[in-house]
Amino acid sequence: MTGSLYLHRLQPTELFTRMSTPQPPTRLTLLESVRRGGASTRGDLGQVTGLSRSVVAQVVSELVAEGLLVERRISGPVRRGRPTSRVQLAPQQGFAAGIDVSHRHIAVMLSELDGEVVRDQEIDFDVDVDSSATFRMARRLLGDAIARAGLRGRRLVAAGVSLPFPVVGADRVVAPVGYVPGWDGARPHDLLRLEPGTLLVVDNDADAGAWGELMQDDTARSLLFVKVGEGLGSALAVGGQVFGGAHHMAGEIGHVLVPGSRLPCRCGGVGCLDAVVTRAVDPAASAEEIDAAGAALGGVLAQLASFVDPDVVVLGGSVGSDPGPFAERIAAGYNALASRIHHAPLRAAVLGRRSELQGALDRALCQAWNALASPSAYALAR
Repeated sequence: MTGSLYLHRLQPTELFTRMSTPQPPTRLTLLESVRRGGASTRGDLGQVTGLSRSVVAQVVSELVAEGLLVERRISGPVRRGRPTSRVQLAPQQGFAAGIDVSHRHIAVMLSELDGEVVRDQEIDFDVDVDSSATFRMARRLLGDAIARAGLRGRRLVAAGVSLPFPVVGADRVVAPVGYVPGWDGARPHDLLRLEPGTLLVVDNDADAGAWGELMQDDTARSLLFVKVGEGLGSALAVGGQVFGGAHHMAGEIGHVLVPGSRLPCRCGGVGCLDAVVTRAVDPAASAEEIDAAGAALGGVLAQLASFVDPDVVVLGGSVGSDPGPFAERIAAGYNALASRIHHAPLRAAVLGRRSELQGALDRALCQAWNALASPSAYALAR
C-alpha cells in the first residue's frame, strides 16, 4: 500500500466530515493512520503519510500530551538512537454507535472509540410505515443496546445512521423517490433526539455501505457498491471518497429502464430496474423472473463499470451477499458483458449484509476523533 494512496483515503472530505470545528488534515491523518492500523510507530507514520520526521514527532507529541495517543516502548534489544515506541490510540471515556435502518429491519452496533465492537443487535421492523415510529424504535433499540453493553453513564460521542432513502442538503433531510408516507421531508436529527452534544451523521444506506467496503479494501480507491435486498440501492466511490453528485443521486441505478418490462415502480413509472429486482427477491418469484432480473442487473452493472472504470464492483445486501441463485445469475450477467468491455472484478461484500451498519459506525468514529482532535472539544468530552 503506497503512502500517497493511504494519505488520500484518510483525508477529510466534504461528504464525510461536516464538522463545526474542522481540524488540520495533519492531525486527523495521523490519528486515522493509527486508528485504522496502518501505522504503529513514528517511522510508520512518516512512511504512510509522507510527512517529515520532525512534523510527525511534533504532532505525535501534541496528541500524546492531549491524551489522544499513547506511546509504549517496544521490548527488544537496545539499539543506537531513540528507542522504538509503538503508537496507539489512548483509551477514551466515550463510545460510538452505528444505526442501520433498512426497509424491514433496524440494527444497532456500538463500539469503543478505538473501533472495538461491544454490541450488535437487530430487530425486524416495517420501516416504510412511518418515520416517527421508526426513529422511536431506533432510539429504544439504541438504549437497550447501551444498557446490555454496560455503557450507561458513559458519553455517546457520535452516531452514524444509514437510511434506505436519499438524504439531501446540509440539514440531511429525507427525500424518497416516489410516495413513501411519513418520510418525505423527515429530519433524522430531530426525530432521533440524541443527548445534546452527540454528533450525528446521516447517509443513504448505499453510501454508508460503499464507505464500509472502501475502508475494508486497502487496494481500492474507487468502487461501485450495489445493495440488493428488500430493494435496490447503489453508490459510487471515486478517489477514496463516496461521490454524492449534485443531487445526492450519483451511482443510483434503480431507475434505469429494463427493455420489455412493464412492472410498476415505486417512483411512479414502469419498467425500472428497481421494480424488476424487487419482484425477483419476492419468495413467490419464478425461476424465469430471477434469471431475467439477474441478467438485467448484471448487464447494467457491467455497462456502468465500463463507464466509471472502478477498481472493483461490490455486491452487498441480504441477496447480494448470499451465494444463491439470484447472486449467481447477477454474476453471470455481469461477466458475460464485462469480459468484453472492462476488467473490474465483481465480488461479494467483505462485510456481508453488515456493510451499511459498519459503514455508519465508521462514519461516527471519524466524526468522534475529528471532534476529540480539537482541544476545546476534547476538554468538553473529558
